[in-house]
Amino acid sequence: MKRSPRPVKTFKDNLKQLFLVYSLIPALGLLVLVGGVFLAAGGLLIGGKNKETGREIGRVMEQTFVKYEELLHTLCGRPGIVDPMTSLTKRQQIVRLLYQASVDSGYGAQLFIVDGEHNVCVSTEEEIFGSLGSEADKKWKILLRLEEARENTVCWHINPMGSQKKLYMGENVWEGGVRKGSVILSIDADRFSELLSGHTQRNLLVDETGWVFAADSYNFTDAVGRLGSGIPEKNGFFLYNGAYCYLTRTPVRAGVLTVYTITDFTDSMTVLAAVSLSGLFVLLAVFVFAFANAERLARISTADISRMNEALNEVQRGNLNACLDIKSSTEFANIGACYNGMLDSLKRQIAANKELAETVAYAQVKQLESQFNFHFLFNTLDNIRFMCRIDADMAEFMTVSLSRLLRYSMSNANETVTVEEDLNYIGMYLDIIKIRYGDRFDYTIELPDALLECAMPKLLLQPMIENSIKYGFGNREHLNLCVSGDLEEERLVFVCEDDGEGITPEALRRLCHSLALPVNESRHLGLYNVHRRLKLLYGEEYGIRVESENGVRVTVILPCMRPALEEQGEMGT
Repeated sequence: MKRSPRPVKTFKDNLKQLFLVYSLIPALGLLVLVGGVFLAAGGLLIGGKNKETGREIGRVMEQTFVKYEELLHTLCGRPGIVDPMTSLTKRQQIVRLLYQASVDSGYGAQLFIVDGEHNVCVSTEEEIFGSLGSEADKKWKILLRLEEARENTVCWHINPMGSQKKLYMGENVWEGGVRKGSVILSIDADRFSELLSGHTQRNLLVDETGWVFAADSYNFTDAVGRLGSGIPEKNGFFLYNGAYCYLTRTPVRAGVLTVYTITDFTDSMTVLAAVSLSGLFVLLAVFVFAFANAERLARISTADISRMNEALNEVQRGNLNACLDIKSSTEFANIGACYNGMLDSLKRQIAANKELAETVAYAQVKQLESQFNFHFLFNTLDNIRFMCRIDADMAEFMTVSLSRLLRYSMSNANETVTVEEDLNYIGMYLDIIKIRYGDRFDYTIELPDALLECAMPKLLLQPMIENSIKYGFGNREHLNLCVSGDLEEERLVFVCEDDGEGITPEALRRLCHSLALPVNESRHLGLYNVHRRLKLLYGEEYGIRVESENGVRVTVILPCMRPALEEQGEMGT
């Protein structure tokens, strides 16, 4: 399916569109860009602060765990550390080491030394003495993990449930390749509250299973103490309970615990939304104002172009007086001046061309008329030559008629005559022909009275009549000639028709081709001169048409004119 062409817009509409597109879209794009840059910068800033806070918390906890792991290695390396009958002095030494580690790390812990049967040998927490085994079983079986551990391996266990959330770390005591017992440290989750709460962000310690071990805010936990389901697994922005947040995850001790650092920037987003809405409102106001004034501004800006376009349209319609008077700017003033100069030059050129064309056409018509005169004269004298042998009186009559015809054809008093006047002289010519051929030639003239007052060129039909007589007889004994005329759609149509020999198809084709040429290439001088004369005088739609069927039929077409002839040529007798 052929696509219809796009409609062409005016320069004013294009300028209006450009004004709206290239002034408002960049503003909207700038607003979006600023918002995007603000979000990106905010994300980088928030993400950077989150990472810094998470790393700080992770660093402190790593230092704490390193200190306590060193304590476990030290205690497990002492011989006889697992002894239900540990002396008071040895107990004091053990407590002193625990105290030193607590001071170095900054976070206190409880110490338990148990034998292979889970009996407590040494404990710094008297209230659970004698029930550690059952308590440990409830708290994810730290002792069972130690039983499955290899030598010199620190085991971890986190109990994030209940009111007493604890972190356990322990190591087995080996002597001679035999497991004698275990040294266990426990740290309360409350110990890390100050570490988590000393920042502008919200921080949570989460174990591997998603339970929250410690937090400075429980807005991001569910009812049972697990991490909220709306918190993603990856770092980045997220929406939680209608709040805009940013998350950074920092693993501690190979992921035993993970620090979740969350920044709530809902207030900042509210401010950004308010600023964006204000910007959109301002942009909308600018758009409404620009749209309301775009038509007026485009009209004012293109007023000179509209005037130039209207002037060019006037020239296209034929008005060569549509001058331009533009003084709004130097460029348009120069264009207007050049246009006016071009128009003046065009008018002078057209006038000169018209005068030249009229001169050339007049010269051609006069040349064709002169050919008429000589051609007509030679044919008529040839007829008189024959009559001189037959009848002198008739020859005299023909000479007088010829004299009148010559006076008529050579007179320049009128370029055009009435049909009635021209037919009178055509009748003289036909009488001369009738005298020559006698009963062998007959003619009729059939013209309605309405045509008699119409104007036509002198002796227009004489060449057709002459051509019919010259080529019509052939070997025939008799020739009929009929001259008729009619008025068709304000055009004069004359028909000169004979019943003579006619023209062969090939000769007719060459004749019609010759009539269409600017220079005559045939022997039919009279027909070509009439055809060319009509086209020069009246235009390409007029001329003659030749047909041959049971004779020759020549049709002459010229415009119908009814001029009031002011002067008539004086034809002497």
